[in-house]
Amino acid sequence: MNENKQLDEQFEMGVAVGINLMKEKLLLAAENGTPIEINGRAWWLKSDIENLRDSLIL
Repeated sequence: MNENKQLDEQFEMGVAVGINLMKEKLLLAAENGTPIEINGRAWWLKSDIENLRDSLIL
């Protein structure tokens, strides 16, 4: 039973690390104006300020 608990804890730590890496990747892409690839497609990210500006201009 103790072994399962350790495996669950390691799994949860791995998930947390993966989430943090994806957050960093998304933040860098938004700051640099570079796309990220998801399922073979390029996605461009905008900051909240850019999105607000674009909404007000239309």
